[in-house]
Amino acid sequence: MAAVKANEVLPNLSQQLEDNLIVLGRAVEAFEQTMNDVEGIVAPDSPTTYQLNQALREITLAGRALQMLAKTLEELTEALIRGRSGDE
Repeated sequence: MAAVKANEVLPNLSQQLEDNLIVLGRAVEAFEQTMNDVEGIVAPDSPTTYQLNQALREITLAGRALQMLAKTLEELTEALIRGRSGDE
């Protein structure tokens, strides 16, 4: 009796296992493709990395310019009203 039941259940389980393996294989392929895409974006020589580095440099320069302006205004408060000493 148990052997008869096993003969009925096993083919169904086998088919489900095969179907799940196919789905798993597709998921692995999609994951690998995604990882390749991510690797291309974050690679040291990628355009995205280059552009991000350029943007960071520009932001750093802008931050330094603002620090210099703040320091100048702190030291020479009247510079905001009168401008630089050579502007007159």
